[in-house]
Amino acid sequence: MPGTPQPQPPAWRAIVIGVLVVPVSVYYGNLAYMVVQALEWGQTSLLRGAVFVLFSVGVLNIAYRRIFRRAGLAPSELLIVYSMTAISTCVTGYGMLQWLINMLPAGSHFANSVNHYDRFAHFLMPCLTPHNPSVIERFYRGGVSMYQPDILADWARPVAVWSAFIVILTWVTLCMCSIVRKQWVDGERLNFPLVYLPLEMARGSSGSTPFYKSRAMWFGFVFAGLLESVNYINYFYPSMPYIQIKPVHLEAFFTTPPWSSVGTFTSSFYPFAIGIAYLLSVEVSFSCWFFYLLTKCENILANEWGLTGTGATVHSGLASAPYIGEQGVGAFIAFALFLLYRSRKQIGKALCAAWSKSAAEESMDSESPLSPRAAVWGGLAGIAALTAFVNMMGVPLWAAAAFWVMYFLFLIVLTRVVSEAGAGWAFGPMVPAHGVLTDFAGVNGFDGKGLTAFGYLGWFDTEYRDSPMPHQLAAMKLAQESGTLPRRLLWALFVASVLGVLAGFWSYLHMYYEYGAGTAKVRPALFSIGSSMLDHINHWLNAPTPPDKGAMLGMAAGAVIMLALAVLRQNFLWWPFHPVGYALAGTISMEYFWCPFFLGWLVKSVILRYGGINLYTRALPLFLGLILGDYIVPTIWGIWGGFAHTQVYMAFPH
Repeated sequence: MPGTPQPQPPAWRAIVIGVLVVPVSVYYGNLAYMVVQALEWGQTSLLRGAVFVLFSVGVLNIAYRRIFRRAGLAPSELLIVYSMTAISTCVTGYGMLQWLINMLPAGSHFANSVNHYDRFAHFLMPCLTPHNPSVIERFYRGGVSMYQPDILADWARPVAVWSAFIVILTWVTLCMCSIVRKQWVDGERLNFPLVYLPLEMARGSSGSTPFYKSRAMWFGFVFAGLLESVNYINYFYPSMPYIQIKPVHLEAFFTTPPWSSVGTFTSSFYPFAIGIAYLLSVEVSFSCWFFYLLTKCENILANEWGLTGTGATVHSGLASAPYIGEQGVGAFIAFALFLLYRSRKQIGKALCAAWSKSAAEESMDSESPLSPRAAVWGGLAGIAALTAFVNMMGVPLWAAAAFWVMYFLFLIVLTRVVSEAGAGWAFGPMVPAHGVLTDFAGVNGFDGKGLTAFGYLGWFDTEYRDSPMPHQLAAMKLAQESGTLPRRLLWALFVASVLGVLAGFWSYLHMYYEYGAGTAKVRPALFSIGSSMLDHINHWLNAPTPPDKGAMLGMAAGAVIMLALAVLRQNFLWWPFHPVGYALAGTISMEYFWCPFFLGWLVKSVILRYGGINLYTRALPLFLGLILGDYIVPTIWGIWGGFAHTQVYMAFPH
């Protein structure tokens, strides 16, 4: 049972194993995505890399128990290794270090007489980027070792500064998780659908449950693995059949107005996404696909009524009717404020604990890795440091503070969405925090230094898929379920953050200087990240705009709709629409997952209606097997591609 005291294994063992695993996981995850281009180690809300590491360590644990007749690793230890892998994958992943490393040398490398990227280089603090032209040129050309003295010297300062920045950022989110944990985990008892699989895997690997003996689980595993394997074989031998799992673009069938304004509209059949949807409550899974389809109707109606002539989508519909992206921003902000209001008692106790010793003793949370006092003061100190850093980059103090408020509000909702809906992909709103500021204050409300700072902060503010906060809260839930000591979890997560950042910088620089960031040997999408952010800065400087009233109206509409949904959901148990679905509708997540979520909802609804909870429970291992098979088998194919030095089919996303 949750919270039941468990015999604790040696404190150091799981963390030491995690320390050994993290660099290997980070290196291989980056190699598989960048060079082999075989799979995404991160990005999904249930991380493929962390699941594969847990599966591998678990198999070794089973073998150890059978050969040596000893207990081996306990579930709590396996889950610490899993959590450390997850956090290290996040901090080095897409939208985190993977974007940052491609942006830092881009200004110098891509500057020419046409784009004039060099005109805003002087706005940056010298410690933020490498400067040696020879070092930067070799970064893109490759064919050399990163361990040359001039390369190490030129990268030393930016690596140190940005490493500290990322560690502080993950520390703040850890403090935030510690504050909201009691309300969300104990008070509201959120579903946390994505912790169920790793929890069952850890228990099964230690002999606590018969997870790995379940025929239904292995049937789902083999079924998903065979589906993917057919497509891997088709990649090398096109004469073999292909099974359409990846998205089919349905918008090609809508060719006449107003239907042609539907925008990007795809259907996909990812086995792991169907498995995740089965774990959700039917209200949540229904709301996810329903509100997404509703946005398609909005596009069509907006065109029919003459409000827009181009199908506005979450990709292209920013600042144009029906303002899908801006509605998403308003929904995120309103939902965050609603969640904070619901947690007001817990937050109030934490704030009182920060000032009063007696209140601190009364508010102690035995399941949280940080005391309320430490979480409040630690979080405030971290936010102050981050605000000062952004201000030093050139953003006015008011805007720097507003930037972080907006960003952390988005993260709160993102964490809530993953904790309740799984989400598949953990996208934030399509307008980032700095975009909200430029919509309200206008681009012309900031000088060149401030706009350059926003551009160089876009690596984490634009892309949220590998944000660590949802995985930190999931780690706390796993720790509670497995009886892990909270202080042990704290050290594990902190070590994973620091070690992950250092291993990430090392692996990226090692690979880029070996293969060349500008060559065909690495993933081309990463090469363009740096210049795309610089293009944003150029656009702002060349065409400063006033405040966007249309965008503000779209955000206001989204906020009103979200608050109405949240209030109705809280006060009427029969209300079928969950606010999480509306929050997800304005992101790219449902572009890829509405169809699997619909199928998962349909299957679960039928099972519950005609078989009840008993049939649902009996079928559960089958759907866990779908997730596991869709993760493990493609990863094995990717490992084979790495040893064979050949690119292979990528199971997800497209």
